[in-house]
This record gives sequence, C-alpha cells and structure tokens, in this order.
Amino acid sequence: MNVLHTVLEWSLVRKIQGFFGLVLLIGYAGQPDDYLSLGFGLFFLAQAVFNIGCAGQACAPGQSASRNGGSNVDDDLMVTYEEVERR
Repeated sequence: MNVLHTVLEWSLVRKIQGFFGLVLLIGYAGQPDDYLSLGFGLFFLAQAVFNIGCAGQACAPGQSASRNGGSNVDDDLMVTYEEVERR
C-alpha cells in the first residue's frame, strides 16, 4: 500500500513515463522478439521510478533560477564583446 501511495504522489510527467514504460513492457511480453519495446519500456520505467531525465523540460536552464534564490540565469551567461582594431 505504501508503494501505491508513493506512486500517486508522483508528478504528471512521471506518471506518464511510468505508463508508457508499462505499456511497452506489456507489448514486449506479448511479442518477445520485439527488443525495441523492451529497451524503451525499461528506459521510460527507469526514468519514472528513479526520477531521472529531462522530461517536460525539467532540466531547462530557466528552471534553476527559482532554485538559486531567484537569481537570473541570464546574468550568469552574459557575454561581452570588445571591438579589436586591426592595424
């Protein structure tokens, strides 16, 4: 029952990843020669279970701004150019 409670607290993206992983693994069980379904099923299921990967732009640079106390990420990436004269 504790596992079900934990899964119900997942975000929508994790639930979708877990669903796709299970569907692909069930497809592999129906046709064991389909190794592509096995690979992608394990991939999506592992992403959902371990909460890894960048699904839904979770790893986008803009997301880290709110984690750093509200500092703007663009300020850290500011590039300045200096004109160099040719002699």
